[in-house]
Parts: sequence; C-alpha cells; structure tokens
Amino acid sequence: MYKRLWVYAFSLTRVAPDIFDGVSAADLVNETMLAFLKSPDAMGWQPGKGELPVFLCGVLRHKFLDHLKRHRRIAGSVDDGAFRAALEARPAPGSGLLGQLAAKQWTASLIRRLSPHRELQEVVAAVAATDGSHNSNQQIAEELGTTPSDVANRKKRILRILFGGSK
Repeated sequence: MYKRLWVYAFSLTRVAPDIFDGVSAADLVNETMLAFLKSPDAMGWQPGKGELPVFLCGVLRHKFLDHLKRHRRIAGSVDDGAFRAALEARPAPGSGLLGQLAAKQWTASLIRRLSPHRELQEVVAAVAATDGSHNSNQQIAEELGTTPSDVANRKKRILRILFGGSK
C-alpha cells in the first residue's frame, strides 16, 4: 500500500518542484499514512464503500491539493525555513544598541554582496524590516508591490548566489 501511495504522490507532484510548501511527495505519503493510523475511526473509511488503497489515494490527493493551495497563496512554506535558516547568522536586533548596529551592518554587507541585483537587495532590506512571522512572503510582496511567488523566487536566487556559487 505504501508503494502505491508513493507512486501516486509522485505522479501528482511531477510538475511541482521537488519540495513545495515545505513538503515533498514522500512527505505527503507519510502524512497520509500517519493521519490514517492516528485516526480513531480510520478517517471515516468503511470496507463496504471501497478498497483501502483507493480511499488513501483520495486522502493523499486532498492533502496535495491543500498544500498546493497554500503554496500558491503564500508561495512557500509557512515558516520559510530554508531562507530563515540561511539568514540565522544575522545578529538579533533586539540585543541593545550594539546588537542593533551589528544587525544593520550585517544587512548592509549582504546588500553590498548582492549589488548587481537590485531586486534581490530589495528583498533583503524587506526581510530585515519584518519580524519573521508567518506569511512573510505576503508581507514582503505587499511592501515591494509584487507577488508572493516572485518574492519566493527572489529568495531562492539569493540562496543560490550566497551558497550555490552561481548567479
């Protein structure tokens, strides 16, 4: 049954990126199986209504659609983990005057490093101005006058430039 769900998940996500909304196709399978096993009433499945693998494929499809809708709405994971993790070296601005100065210097050095890419510099400045709460891509998109998908793509470009060595 796991293999059948795995194949179905990969067929659903074949046109999506390897990871969207913070999950992969394999994560969808695990999420589906875990939800079924934890449910006290087997998620409402009844043997008389159909086979279990068919039912679980339907559950997986709904989970995929939920993630896809969220991904389109906020253009990425709710916590935006990869980008936040890459920027964790930024000093915390709340640690007094010296901390605020260090955070500003760090942001300025990152902006200088991205100097040929004005649109990427705008994202770094906007990220530095946010509090890091959920839906940050939506907040940044509103500030920059663009879409959350564009912000997510710019963040990916920044990560590639900073850590991938390519432009």
